[in-house]
Amino acid sequence: VKKRQEERRQRQLLEEHRRDMIAKRRALIFMVFCVLALCLSSFTMLYLNSQVTSRAKSVARLQSEYAKIKDDNDAKERNNSLSLNYYELKSKAEALGMAQVSGEQIVVFSLDEDDYMEQSKNIE
Repeated sequence: VKKRQEERRQRQLLEEHRRDMIAKRRALIFMVFCVLALCLSSFTMLYLNSQVTSRAKSVARLQSEYAKIKDDNDAKERNNSLSLNYYELKSKAEALGMAQVSGEQIVVFSLDEDDYMEQSKNIE
């Protein structure tokens, strides 16, 4: 009787040990899964952060290019408006009886194509 009780007790201990080992394996698998999920989310956040930084730099570069192009466009627009004013001035001068200058009166000097002036306030 004692021997059977001892064998039954041994089987119960083995069964409890087996259940504990299964529970520990499940916990280990869960922990490994959690660590992998954490690593994956960390790498994803790092990748997204680098993408945001890269796109922010790209936006800043494009804004700088846009500002430069806008300034160039404004300068060319001012030059165009000045040339239109020249034709108006010429027609008014001819209406007042003024004439074109002769070849002896012309003095030639060179200017960069981008040259223009901005009036900061009205002249009185």
